[in-house]
Amino acid sequence: MFTYAHSHCELCGEEVGRLDEHDRCEQCVLRAERLAAELLSALEEFVREGLESGLTEDQLRGAFELALAGEEAELPDLAVARHLGEGEQGTWFVQPDSAWLDHVPEYEPNRIRRLRHMRGLSAERVARDLGVAVAELALWEHTPEVPADIVERLAEMFGVSVPHLMKTDIDWLQG
Repeated sequence: MFTYAHSHCELCGEEVGRLDEHDRCEQCVLRAERLAAELLSALEEFVREGLESGLTEDQLRGAFELALAGEEAELPDLAVARHLGEGEQGTWFVQPDSAWLDHVPEYEPNRIRRLRHMRGLSAERVARDLGVAVAELALWEHTPEVPADIVERLAEMFGVSVPHLMKTDIDWLQG
């Protein structure tokens, strides 16, 4: 609802004859409506495609929150990070050991053995660093049931996220 009064629009600053109850001119209201229609339509399409690709609502929500926060951070669940550059928008990066870049088929339930080999570490050294027997490490390399504290230490040792190490970051890719 617009009222007739010569005043300045709160959005564009122009002197106009009609303002709405929030002191906005008709042109700004129409521009905002068009922008909202375009933005929300694109957002709905993005969400639909994300869900069809296997992303969960929580993963999409995390990505949106990170984008809106305007900070550098990472989404370990998706193995992506956002780094601020010169502009305000920032740049998204896929972590180097992300499933998004992992095109090698794997039959193991986790990536412990593969990452150990990639880093050139012997089973004896990793077991010693963890304070466990080599046989215990060998068992963990072939099972998804690895103690949470060991998973966290291995992820830190290999420089990867826990979801990547335990192959939970690839679940959404497989649907």
